[in-house]
Amino acid sequence: MSAPGETLFIEGNGPRIAYEVHGADPGAPTLILAHGNSSHRGLWRPMVGRLLGVLDVRVVLVDMRGHGESEHVRPPAYDPSDHASDLERVVRHLSSARYAVIGHSAGALAVTAFAARCARETMTVPPPAALVWIDIDPCVPAWQVEFFNTRADTVGRLYPDADSAVRALVKGIQKTNAGIREDVLSNFVAEGLKQTPAGFMLKLDPQTYATWSPGDLRPLLPLVNIPALVLRGGSSIVSSDQGVAELRAGLPRVTCAVVEAGSHYFPLDHPVETAELLVDFLRGELLG
Repeated sequence: MSAPGETLFIEGNGPRIAYEVHGADPGAPTLILAHGNSSHRGLWRPMVGRLLGVLDVRVVLVDMRGHGESEHVRPPAYDPSDHASDLERVVRHLSSARYAVIGHSAGALAVTAFAARCARETMTVPPPAALVWIDIDPCVPAWQVEFFNTRADTVGRLYPDADSAVRALVKGIQKTNAGIREDVLSNFVAEGLKQTPAGFMLKLDPQTYATWSPGDLRPLLPLVNIPALVLRGGSSIVSSDQGVAELRAGLPRVTCAVVEAGSHYFPLDHPVETAELLVDFLRGELLG
């Protein structure tokens, strides 16, 4: 697992966005990785070293608004179009001539909304050369949205110490994502905590749960006329056969693959297999 990099920030014209950079110099092809709702940039940490071991690229891990070290926004604005605006700022700040966007869960919705807006020429930055969509349906089922909306109060829960917080949060994630190594999951959870005078709590803004309304991205898919890789966890309860079929039908230049034993968090629990699939795709579509 790669060590955390220096936390950097993008300021101005929107919420402060935290990110870190690994790998090659600024002129190299760049991978911009966007996590999903309730997550943070540490999701990708187990596979960063594997990517850099075989690809001469720059890897940028982003904390989406309201998550990790990035700023909370008021009034709340945490839908794909909002995240797409932040990704535009990230790309402009990094000034990468050739880059790919990689999104997990709600991050996949964000990078797709961003790529579609680039195709409509409503962005001030060049479009991505390739896109990776990881484990979510393009029209998120109502039960998943409700799951987040009704659990906003849990995000603000206080714990007396970090160990108590990690144990409780790991147990909660394992209920629906069995198989993730406990040490990996514990490290991921611990990185998402902050200490307050009253105790430990998640860095996450509870409004990312309470107000989440991702909408239907299927109409945007035909606009994303760049090479796209769709990855799904074989044991995930978040993505579905129907959702993958809709992605196959909607994305003009799509390849699909399954991480057979992977949960929804398979970048954490299967980093080697995930990295191998990304390397095979990116060698041909970004670096080739």
